[in-house]
Amino acid sequence: MKFKVVVIISLLLFATSSSSAQQKNATTVKAIIEKYFDAIGGKERARQIHSFSSEAKGTLHEKDLILIQKMMLPNSFSNAMSIGEKIISKTIFDGEQGLTIQQGEEIEFTKDEEKRYKKQRSIFPEFNYIKSAKYVGIEKVERQDCYVIQFENNKIYYSKDTGLKRKGVSIQEKNGKTFLQQLFFGNYVAIEGLLFPTNLLMVAGNNKIEFQTRSILINRDVSKKDFEIKY
Repeated sequence: MKFKVVVIISLLLFATSSSSAQQKNATTVKAIIEKYFDAIGGKERARQIHSFSSEAKGTLHEKDLILIQKMMLPNSFSNAMSIGEKIISKTIFDGEQGLTIQQGEEIEFTKDEEKRYKKQRSIFPEFNYIKSAKYVGIEKVERQDCYVIQFENNKIYYSKDTGLKRKGVSIQEKNGKTFLQQLFFGNYVAIEGLLFPTNLLMVAGNNKIEFQTRSILINRDVSKKDFEIKY
């Protein structure tokens, strides 16, 4: 009987500790995301955005790169990078199925990828983070303390001082190798009541590409045709 009591108390202590840790994590992530929305112009204003598009220009090996991103509720998106008229990479999701194009090779989304992207029903991924992300801790980005949260294979860094998003890290595995891609956000500009980063620094391996955003459009000039998948 004494052994059973000890086991039950141990289980209760473990359950209480686990529940407390989960509650603390949820509270911390919520506070970080709430501060982020406050910093960019408010959660309610962010909820009013039903479409978004941007065009940015960068340079790689002395060649101009154009990055065009488009999103539309509930969960359609397109991300294309091109040199001149040639698309070198593109990822597109029409709300039901997706496709990635890399140097002319077309790769359909897996069922797991389709399932994951169907859940992302917001222009701002923070609405998803607040539900499922995990608090990691505090790390520095360019000597500035940042709160770090993790969502699936991604880590996102938010300035402890300003609340703004400073960096995103994506960790991918392919053929037994791990690939790390970093994206730094800077030079936030106000557009129709919300702040958007206009300087994007993409770091993948030894490649660094700095993009300067040339245009941002919200709630206009985006339609279902922009997300049509043609095989």
